[in-house]
Amino acid sequence: VLEMHVEVPPGQTLAEAHERVSQLERNVQSRMPEVVEVVTHIEPAFVTAAVPANLEQCEAVTAQALSLLQARFPGLDWHQIRVQPSPNGELTLTAHVILSPQTTVEAAHTLAEQAELLLRTSIPHLERVTIHTEPPD
Repeated sequence: VLEMHVEVPPGQTLAEAHERVSQLERNVQSRMPEVVEVVTHIEPAFVTAAVPANLEQCEAVTAQALSLLQARFPGLDWHQIRVQPSPNGELTLTAHVILSPQTTVEAAHTLAEQAELLLRTSIPHLERVTIHTEPPD
């Protein structure tokens, strides 16, 4: 069973959203036969006033994010930090961090949530943050 939240444009009708999400569910099941059921929760996408993002802004946010993460979580290998503008002009950030192979999934998830909260509360116009936790190669 795959459960997921699906964000749709906030002004979209329930009928339109449901049709698009139902098609997504069918696509997932056709490409992943091991998934016997897809459960979705439709949510309005978080939209704020658009702020144009440029390369310099993305680079500055990347540097700021790395600095914040290294200060809050010293000794961890933060890498592949990418900042990109989203369609509505806000910014999205993804980052990878290497954790000990013995780290529990619960502990890794807690660290990722703490990092996401740190970045979202410290950096203006950061709409979405995704932290990918991984053991060393």
